[in-house]
Amino acid sequence: MINRNILVLALLSVVPGAVSATCIDIANTYVRSVEVTSTTHVTTQKKGELLNIVQQQQSKDPVRTEVIASEKTDSESCLFDNQTKSLVLIYDFNKQKLTESHKEILKQYLTVIDDDTSIVIEGHADATGAKKYNLKLSNRRADNVASYLRDTLAQGTRIVTKGFGESKPVCSVRENRADGCNRRVVLTLSPNQF
Repeated sequence: MINRNILVLALLSVVPGAVSATCIDIANTYVRSVEVTSTTHVTTQKKGELLNIVQQQQSKDPVRTEVIASEKTDSESCLFDNQTKSLVLIYDFNKQKLTESHKEILKQYLTVIDDDTSIVIEGHADATGAKKYNLKLSNRRADNVASYLRDTLAQGTRIVTKGFGESKPVCSVRENRADGCNRRVVLTLSPNQF
């Protein structure tokens, strides 16, 4: 079964001369509904008699719905989970500054989250290089996102930042080389404490 913890709603596509950030594109999704129906057969046999098979009433489990997304790939990417409203920005190697695509995605992100929540920004790095350097890099990534949200998008005191360096990888070294999945900033929501 496919892991749906982070639903990929779309990845960035950059058009020459313009920025098109479609990570939070709800229109690129479809909903799959599943209803599970079961029938129970009870088989009994008494000594000296034939088998007695009784079909019991069918039961229906509640309908499960699952949001499925179309996928695109690009070197600068993001992942968005519509259920938890979590956003993951992926960075190129040794980069900390927000790209124009990242900025567009952050603007879109603010349109789908509630104003009465805090935004927790976690910076991460891959294991390439020294641990101390990677911790600083992850902090700079988180701080750059926080500064953009505070200063440019006027999000004020609802921002909380954390840097984890290379201590919380989400993929193997091989996978990270291919798509940079450990070079990321994760934005999650928590109840507003301010």
